[in-house]
Amino acid sequence: MKRIFAPGAFALALLAGGSAAFAQNSEDWAKSRLSGRIGAFLPFENELRDLAKIWLTLGVDLEVPGRLFPQAQTVVSIDWATHNGGTNANIVPITLSQRWYSGDVGNRTYWQAGIGGAMLDFSPSDFVFSAKAALGVEFKENYFVEADIFFTDKHGSTNVSGSGAAVYFGVRF
Repeated sequence: MKRIFAPGAFALALLAGGSAAFAQNSEDWAKSRLSGRIGAFLPFENELRDLAKIWLTLGVDLEVPGRLFPQAQTVVSIDWATHNGGTNANIVPITLSQRWYSGDVGNRTYWQAGIGGAMLDFSPSDFVFSAKAALGVEFKENYFVEADIFFTDKHGSTNVSGSGAAVYFGVRF
């Protein structure tokens, strides 16, 4: 039962910790930007590629005010990769990242790096350490493509990691 609540508790801890840090910041929360992504996930593990070579992946990013590093934007990301619509073998990384932009809005590139945790729904579920690195390109102010690399620790009982690469098309709201 604890494993079911671990991902939610971790996400709340990230948001609560971030909120407390950012509440002291004079930047306005109204500047937060939400974006959604849809794409393809290519798992690195043979056991996962045997289930499907290409998995569906969805992601949500929330850019929040406050910075851990100069010139960076703080991003909370939740991703979901599935090969069968969520029945089993789901990968759900939750990361706190820093994103660096270069260029003008609507025609810029960015890269980001972050750490967090991931729920690996490999029967039974396990919550493990995860890391993410991404490169992205904006087409207009609200449209972008992104390529990600995910790393997760291995699942405790199956000894399979949820590591892989993903490509996304995204929209900022």
